[in-house]
Amino acid sequence: MSQTKLEEIIVLFKKRHIELNPPATMEAVRKIEAQYRITLPQEYVSFITTVGNGGILPDSSGQRHLSQYLYPIEKCDFEEATIPFPYTEAWDWVYDNTYDSIADPEGKIAATQYGHFAFTAPEDGEGYTWHLIVDGPCGGEVWGFTDWKMCRGKSVDFLDWVLDCVKRGFSKGYIDPDDNNSANDLDDRIEQLKKKLKRKKLKPRSLISEEQIQEIERRYGVKLPQEYSLFLSKVGNGFAPADNSSGKFMNPLTEQDLTRIRQPFPLENMWSFVINECQHPKSETVSTAPDNMCHKVQCGYLILSTEKKRNLPIEQAYLLIVNGVKAGEIWCLSYSTAKGEGQYGRLGKMSFLDWLESYLNGFSL
Repeated sequence: MSQTKLEEIIVLFKKRHIELNPPATMEAVRKIEAQYRITLPQEYVSFITTVGNGGILPDSSGQRHLSQYLYPIEKCDFEEATIPFPYTEAWDWVYDNTYDSIADPEGKIAATQYGHFAFTAPEDGEGYTWHLIVDGPCGGEVWGFTDWKMCRGKSVDFLDWVLDCVKRGFSKGYIDPDDNNSANDLDDRIEQLKKKLKRKKLKPRSLISEEQIQEIERRYGVKLPQEYSLFLSKVGNGFAPADNSSGKFMNPLTEQDLTRIRQPFPLENMWSFVINECQHPKSETVSTAPDNMCHKVQCGYLILSTEKKRNLPIEQAYLLIVNGVKAGEIWCLSYSTAKGEGQYGRLGKMSFLDWLESYLNGFSL
């Protein structure tokens, strides 16, 4: 299986003209393993000795800020990788201190640093880094880390991670470990999301009936994406935190300005803009530019949620395109309140449920 994935990566890199640093030698790998008394996961070793030893790994969406910088093996820090990583579940120790129990919280947080190493540079905004678990029950898996949380995927190894980055844009590779990995049926995914919302203390709003959805579609001349409609009728009209345990929320359909979905969303590719004052996307007019292009793109989508990047004057809104060529896709509108800059960009081919699963799991998209 690993050989098949490696061959797929080689073909994909050649097709997309992706070039990394020259491969590492097996001798160099074994020297590092001996120095730190560790055995690196075979998928990782195969990649760096066959494909490339570090470099820029572009994202499937083509957005530059989503590209990953892979550290060469000689630049990775293996000092803490010798002690087994004890965890098997994602954990946010700022908003959720209930991992097993609240006993010894400092010891449990300290233990999160062992048994793995960062193989990517921190991402802009939240300092997100991707780590490879070397030792422990989840050895060989890729997890995401910030200074306040860690996120586990569905037993994703290093080669899976590479494919998700350059092929699928992380749209399907990372879901909660409690989820049923074989759940491809929409009804099954909806049921899993209900359980996830409950676990994360997020309260769904009242349901919208299929008849109400059809009336909205008729009135505004659009067809809402199937996954989104199913969520509205089976789970709720958005959701909000049941208490102060989380900042996650999803805007209700019925509280949005639906008049703007009559017109198709005009963009097909990433678009950046600079304006005198970068306002919230709910604003009717966000542009003072002569061609008023920022105003022209304020149509054809619903605003699912917004969030602020930690320690930065940057916010982003997650958009569900409902009218236009890209209907059904999730886009991200990033904008800086300090610089008056912004950018519309596709999140790969991510659908509504893909986005929601990643959003609830805490991945910064």
